[in-house]
Amino acid sequence: MDDHAALQAEIDARTAGILIAPVRTRAGLEVVPGELLVRLRETADEYGLILAFDESFCGFGRSGMPWAHEWTGVTPDLMIATYAPVGTPPLIALVVTQRVARGAIGLPPLVDRAALLAGHVLMDALSAPGFLERVQNRSWRLEDRLAALFYKRRDVFTAVSGLGLMQGLTCLGEAEPMRAMLAERGFLTRATESVLELFPPLTVEESDIDAAVSCIDQICARRD
Repeated sequence: MDDHAALQAEIDARTAGILIAPVRTRAGLEVVPGELLVRLRETADEYGLILAFDESFCGFGRSGMPWAHEWTGVTPDLMIATYAPVGTPPLIALVVTQRVARGAIGLPPLVDRAALLAGHVLMDALSAPGFLERVQNRSWRLEDRLAALFYKRRDVFTAVSGLGLMQGLTCLGEAEPMRAMLAERGFLTRATESVLELFPPLTVEESDIDAAVSCIDQICARRD
């Protein structure tokens, strides 16, 4: 809820906390402004609530930081993160502060060993020297290339937005036709209404970024 006054009006004795994703991906691609997260942190502290972030889609280095909320400097009391490696059951992590952990009841559930090992491999990769720096460099290249494409193809796109290796181009019409044409050429994207969303892997190469953006440009040219 972006209307802060309306959110405060909804808080009553039954309210336990506030849950928000730092990057919203359900109806397009929207990076939640840091100012809003700061206000939510202040509200949670004022009313004694838990501030929880859902980093299922934007965590694990995809933003160029281990967790997307780190770009804002706002620390949650609780964080949800999911990881679904190929060939193993998904891993769902619940990360809490010491204050919240002290009030927890019972022991955490057991997890699948294969999923846990896959999670360890991922976290080791994220903490390897230079890995996240490389992700940030690739993110900036993707942002620059998409920004240049946006200004070149203003007849096709109305906006470009995103964070790290999560970027979206807002089309004048539905994004699905462009997604389908890109898929035919081997580039996997996601269409959410009018937004064409790009989520390249953390290991993406600069040449892959250049090729994908060039392919989008070629599809736009065919529409002229």
